Amino acid sequence: MSMEFKTGDLVKFTGGGDMHAGCKTALIVKRVYSLLHYTSPEPEETDLYEVLLSNGQKISVHKMYLQRILD
Repeated sequence: MSMEFKTGDLVKFTGGGDMHAGCKTALIVKRVYSLLHYTSPEPEETDLYEVLLSNGQKISVHKMYLQRILD
């Protein structure tokens, strides 16, 4: 089963090395949409989420590195 996050979810990092600049938690801002192929008629959902780190930076993170803190 694939984990889906919503805007406003509080998440923690479960891996990915030091990509999160030392922050332990983040807030989901939005899901990243992209043209996955040059023939795509419109942007499609990806497995990336834009998150706001506790230090104020925004980064894109794959969902496999995120875990919801509060259910």
